[in-house]
Amino acid sequence: MTRSGPTQAELFKDANRVAAHNIDNSIMPYENVDKFSGAGAVVSTGADIARWMHVLLTGGLFGGKRILAKATVTEIFAASMVQGIGGPLHDPNDSAGLGCESYHFLRYRVIEKNGALNGVRTIVTLIPERNIGIAVFANKQLTTFPEAVRAEFLERELGPSGRDLQAQIHEEQKAWNGLVALPKPPADAKPVAHDPDAFTGHYFSALYGPLSVVRSDVGIGVSFGDQKYPGKLGHWSGDTFLLSFDDPDVTPGLLTFGVLTPSRIFRRGRFRRSSLSPR
Repeated sequence: MTRSGPTQAELFKDANRVAAHNIDNSIMPYENVDKFSGAGAVVSTGADIARWMHVLLTGGLFGGKRILAKATVTEIFAASMVQGIGGPLHDPNDSAGLGCESYHFLRYRVIEKNGALNGVRTIVTLIPERNIGIAVFANKQLTTFPEAVRAEFLERELGPSGRDLQAQIHEEQKAWNGLVALPKPPADAKPVAHDPDAFTGHYFSALYGPLSVVRSDVGIGVSFGDQKYPGKLGHWSGDTFLLSFDDPDVTPGLLTFGVLTPSRIFRRGRFRRSSLSPR
């Protein structure tokens, strides 16, 4: 594997690399997960991944040389914990293993690893009993294209499933689209009850940590945690705002501010920079 590595720097060693795309086809910035790359990502190519798949399917051999012990490959493929329904045929005993999952398609056991970062999705599928596999890369966000290709491959190689898997996956795409669709305010939405400046300030939650609310020319923005993860607020109803993020993988939610009256502030024995605090 000559063009693979666990850090994002590997991606920039030459110009032959994909661009990451959002669900609306716009180009997204690459997501850097170097801090947890051992469990989070690998930069690679189709040719390199094919070599890695070959090693696994041959029980650890490549070019006549042993790269991994056969027992190690067996352990990688082993089912460690049942995690529920999974796979194209909704196997009720889909299982997690050492970095991969396994399920049954017809009578065959399938070993699979999927993953996604901003603007990219992948699926690597192996059928050890048949000594075959497929890797599908998509440079787009939240697309079921890899699942569609994988399903076609499984039916061609292992036999018809008896289901319309492409129609099933098409419906799954609709559900994925719904995950990132911004909800609409209620029909009886109430106007904002306070001046927008009243919501600005610094807040703290024992569960979520620090939160800052800042007003600018483009609206009200928020930042979470010590890394100041950015988001934005749009009015929903009354003192409730819709909290959304640029990253489409992070679903929107509602943030409600509660008024702290002078008597409540006195009873709590503390002051806040703003007259409001999130519930």
